[in-house]
Amino acid sequence: MNNKLYYWAENLENYSAYNEEDYDQVIEIKRLNFFIGKNNAGKSRFLRSTFTSNTKFHDINFISLNEEITKLKEAVTEVHPGNIGFQNQYGGNTREELLKLIEELITPQKTPSPLNFKKLIDVNIPKIRTFYDIHNREKFNLILEDYHLNSCKFYDKYSFEGKFYVPILRGMRPVSEIENKQPYIERAQKDYFQDQAKYNSSNIITGESLYHELKIHLLGEPEQREIIKNYEAKLSQYFFDNETVTLIPKHDQDIVNIKIGIENQFPISQLGDGLQQAIILTYEAFIKRQDAEGNEQIHAFFIEEPELHMHAGMVRQLMNFYLNETSHYYFFTTHSNHLLDMADESDKVIIQKFVKELNLSDPSKFDFKIYRCDRDRDLLASLGVKPSSVYLANCTIWVEGITDRLYITKYMEKYLSELKTSNEKLYKKYRRFMPNYHYTFVEYAGSNLVHWSFSDNYVDHLDDKGLSAKAVASEMLLIADGDIYTKTERVKAL
Repeated sequence: MNNKLYYWAENLENYSAYNEEDYDQVIEIKRLNFFIGKNNAGKSRFLRSTFTSNTKFHDINFISLNEEITKLKEAVTEVHPGNIGFQNQYGGNTREELLKLIEELITPQKTPSPLNFKKLIDVNIPKIRTFYDIHNREKFNLILEDYHLNSCKFYDKYSFEGKFYVPILRGMRPVSEIENKQPYIERAQKDYFQDQAKYNSSNIITGESLYHELKIHLLGEPEQREIIKNYEAKLSQYFFDNETVTLIPKHDQDIVNIKIGIENQFPISQLGDGLQQAIILTYEAFIKRQDAEGNEQIHAFFIEEPELHMHAGMVRQLMNFYLNETSHYYFFTTHSNHLLDMADESDKVIIQKFVKELNLSDPSKFDFKIYRCDRDRDLLASLGVKPSSVYLANCTIWVEGITDRLYITKYMEKYLSELKTSNEKLYKKYRRFMPNYHYTFVEYAGSNLVHWSFSDNYVDHLDDKGLSAKAVASEMLLIADGDIYTKTERVKAL
């Protein structure tokens, strides 16, 4: 394994991934995993499927055993064929059988996913352990023991233990007068999780039980009160501009109260919805960082739309909280473009794009494709983001100089005036296009054009072109004079 971590679920029919060569049933995972795509692209179903999956981290992830298996092959080769035993027999084809098992792990056949190779490891290693050198029965096993110890360290460091789901329906304010009623959790159970004994308030987080959770901790042992104190300090640091924050499960109410700085305490219902969401999304993650003995805990949180009601800056603070204050894994469905550049800022962030396509063999069905992507402009289109969303023109028209700009502007006006009488429908469509909103001009001043790269791989730094057009503009229409064909170097550059 090349130091990457993977995950998948066993019940993902019609899903396939294009993240790794020949791996169509796996996605690479990191600490923060963003699932983006258009509505109905299959993101939420994928999220719930991975939450309910019985696949364990150690079922699909492994470290490379090439070093140990190569040593084992050398050790086996050095032993006389007649001295290699298997169970109570030795000699014959015993060495060839052992070398065949070893060879499968050194140069495995192409497999559709790491899961299949992990299964091969789990099958072959126990078989290999049954072979021995009759003069040193532990010789082969001692070599494999290093791999076993390294694997144990790997799983201890990266495996997640529990899994928790945060649905889109969540809130800290009770919506029922019935005591101990949790409508949001009940709705999630009814819609998605029929096994209520397995999926309930112990692993579905909606914020409804936060009042009682706080009461238990604040009325509990000193260590429990210290946890809440530490959590309040982190809330202050990340979301309340370092103002002192105190959470109070007031005894004569069914709602959490909050005190910020020197203000009087007030019900959480008077706090902004975005800050309420921040508390819901951080409380359980912080509380579950350690077990009762203080040992670090690593879990997986599956969260629908973390940006709900939040300002873009607060969403980024939420992600910084997750990265800096916990060791958990997080899986998000999101339509927020404000999180995309985090993949550039941290190697602990990965973005997966979901695309829904018609099944080629059965048009009545759909396939769901998952692509890993970073600075892919299609990401913005998937999220409905246009340059005009940030007050940039949707398209730039590149011309050589001011004369070209004036001529083309006049051509456009003339074209519209004729359309008004010849094609009124098209005229009404085109007349809405506004300069400096739908389009604007860029003057490239003739030979300066060769300094620009118009490659789709706009993040590449090209030796001969230091300026990337796609890094400063979105969609482009490049217009060059006809005499460019006499300037071979410029044509070649384009």
